[in-house]
Amino acid sequence: DMSVMLTATLVKQDAVDILVFDLLVVQELSPETMVSQAIQAVTFVNIANNNNKPAEITSDLNLPSEHSNGTRYKWQSSDPAIDPLGKVYRPSYDTENINVALTVIAFVGSVSEMKKFDVTILAKESTDQQAVDDAYADLTASLIKGVNSDIDNITMDLNLPSDMLQ
Repeated sequence: DMSVMLTATLVKQDAVDILVFDLLVVQELSPETMVSQAIQAVTFVNIANNNNKPAEITSDLNLPSEHSNGTRYKWQSSDPAIDPLGKVYRPSYDTENINVALTVIAFVGSVSEMKKFDVTILAKESTDQQAVDDAYADLTASLIKGVNSDIDNITMDLNLPSDMLQ
């Protein structure tokens, strides 16, 4: 890049005025340089949005479609839990977290580079009502009877779990 001063002298008969323009002539970048700059600019911090760690994704990501130098981005996810626009779909509280390989491809014409981010989408937390519903479903006569042969023939201590809602 180079700074240039452009001077324009305006003359008509005896009237004269001078205008000075300070310009920045920007060096045209090669596609390889543009793509390299663009891929280096994509970091977890830049796409995190409200997420603090790659292993603890709980909200949408900010996945840009273009770098300021004109390089385009294409995003791919190994799991539909993250769509190409960065929308995050958290799994239900009663399932496992989801490990996702999120890949960005920066490209100008036929020149491209890619970068991969390994992230984990955390399952939703259960509500109090969901915890009570799960405990209700798990608390059966068979569980309570413990070592007794039958719920109608209790001769030994019952199994009364106290930690089902923790």
